[in-house]
Amino acid sequence: MKDILLGIPCDEDPKHTAIFYCIVCESNMCGECSRKTHTGRVLSKHCRVPVSEKPLSRTMCPYHSAYAIEFVCQEVECLENNRLMCLLCRDYGRHRNHRHSLLEVEAAELRERVREALSDFRSFISDLNGWNIRVTQTVAEIMEMNEGSHMTARRQVEAHFRRLREELEL
Repeated sequence: MKDILLGIPCDEDPKHTAIFYCIVCESNMCGECSRKTHTGRVLSKHCRVPVSEKPLSRTMCPYHSAYAIEFVCQEVECLENNRLMCLLCRDYGRHRNHRHSLLEVEAAELRERVREALSDFRSFISDLNGWNIRVTQTVAEIMEMNEGSHMTARRQVEAHFRRLREELEL
């Protein structure tokens, strides 16, 4: 149902809405066209997925437009820019004889580092929220103790913040 809501036209019959994507043919198809075109022995083996699960299109090499970027250069001189390479760049081009890794591996490692950083950030936010609650409670207690004495409350809040800063610096 959600595939129909995407509203992608069928490549075989643009009047129809595609619900399948053939990974081999790289085409969007409605159910009827998918059945018609993929009934033979050879084409029936093609991998078809819902259009909502269509793989991202591969980025093509800016130097060799017929080749997809598949590798990441690991050489120090390439770390600042131009790290991505296709098969031709790796074997014959500017990254010839450079150490390299697969783009998918690098992307997975980067995703994991982002997940870890996000987890650390969420923990930090949680700690800040805890400190905020403590400060708010302390301010309320100070205001109650001093029965509205503004200057006394201000001095006590400032002293409390100094103590908090000292604790945070440890």
